[in-house]
Amino acid sequence: MTTKTLPAISCAKCGSSDMLNGLSILDRDDIIDRDLSVRVDKEPGTIIFRDYKDFRFLANVCGQCGFTEIYVEHPKELLATLRELKPGSK
Repeated sequence: MTTKTLPAISCAKCGSSDMLNGLSILDRDDIIDRDLSVRVDKEPGTIIFRDYKDFRFLANVCGQCGFTEIYVEHPKELLATLRELKPGSK
């Protein structure tokens, strides 16, 4: 379990301060565990030698009620990457 230090927050559902922040979310298959992520293909349509960037998802979980929030790890970098692919978007 990987955790990331984040500012203290309260549960959006029950208000508890017993939060587990920045937990890794795993995507499992028969061979390997991977961090769940969103992938941006820098050259869509390319079949081989694809250039892409992955952005991990992290979870904040309430230790009292179990409510879970999911966040992308580097939202500004994700936005910048997408804007590079679509010039003129803001």
